[in-house]
Amino acid sequence: MTKQSKQNPILFNDKGDGTFNPSILFSACIVGQLTRYDGNGLSIQLFKDLLDQGKSVAICAEVASGLPIPRPPCEVEPGKSAAEVLDGDAKVISIDGVDFTKEFIDGANQVLQMCLKYKIKTAILRAKSPSCGYGLVYDGKFKGDKIKGNGIVSELLVRNKINVYPHDDFPEELITDLLD
Repeated sequence: MTKQSKQNPILFNDKGDGTFNPSILFSACIVGQLTRYDGNGLSIQLFKDLLDQGKSVAICAEVASGLPIPRPPCEVEPGKSAAEVLDGDAKVISIDGVDFTKEFIDGANQVLQMCLKYKIKTAILRAKSPSCGYGLVYDGKFKGDKIKGNGIVSELLVRNKINVYPHDDFPEELITDLLD
């Protein structure tokens, strides 16, 4: 992890013609931005099309909070949950033992503020991520094992009545109904 990438943590396509009305928020790493902890990302064309049409926004919570690309992998400490992190009763720790709780909460709050600003009620986020995972996340032991639970962003959005779906398991009609 030596080379640091400069990827924009927030993406949207406001043409300035009054038609910008995003209805879905995506994780930036699933619309082609190389913002994952390891400097990789996915490029899901369906999601990119909505972004290009101004019908969605994308953000990387971790990069928005100031974390670099690449960065050490992080997980919620073993036996704890994202809810406990948000309540101040657990931490987000990197594989080398550094506490990144503040950055993860800050990034989650930035995502929530974007949803509130644009009145977005649906988010499709990166599956299994300690920030964005929904329904399934890594167990905090850095061995690749997964447990039921949410990432910090997903947990905060759900608390604020925003529908969250993982990028690999979402109702397709959410997207197809929006496409031109």
